[in-house]
Amino acid sequence: MLYEKGKITKPILSDEDKETIEKRIIDAYYSSIKISIRYYKDGIIKTINSKIKKIDQIYKMIYLENSSKIFFDQIVSIETK
Repeated sequence: MLYEKGKITKPILSDEDKETIEKRIIDAYYSSIKISIRYYKDGIIKTINSKIKKIDQIYKMIYLENSSKIFFDQIVSIETK
């Protein structure tokens, strides 16, 4: 019950924010640097730290080295490490 109360609505990003996130994803991929991704899933903002292994433009998804995969539309923010 407390878990359900802690849920939030998905943050809405502007087009400019989405472009910035996409550029950071591409830069991190080609530079092979570790990033910190904050993403929205099931009413919670989660954080994951990893390097990007693959970018799938067709399904709008990134695959991380720790075997996680995240859709672009789930990402709230990205920071380089």
